[in-house]
Amino acid sequence: MVILSSFYVIKSTERGVLSTFGKISETPVTDGLHVKIPFIQTINKVNIQQKKFDGHESSYTRDVQTSEVDYTINYDLVQANVSNLIKNMVKC
Repeated sequence: MVILSSFYVIKSTERGVLSTFGKISETPVTDGLHVKIPFIQTINKVNIQQKKFDGHESSYTRDVQTSEVDYTINYDLVQANVSNLIKNMVKC
């Protein structure tokens, strides 16, 4: 059980953040098979695929006409800042 829990896999659509006794590493872990020290180190996986947010808003113009707007926002994470994301999430 201990030997099996020392291996982990990061997919190509993920980045990992390794923490040792709660101290978060600055360097994100790239894809592939990796080794960790069981019960001492933990891995947090973050999805880095591009995400899409769709929205719809309606408002009034200056001359009191109704205006409808549909929008789409595509966003993704900066892979080098994944460890900062995990650090800020742990603080909340």
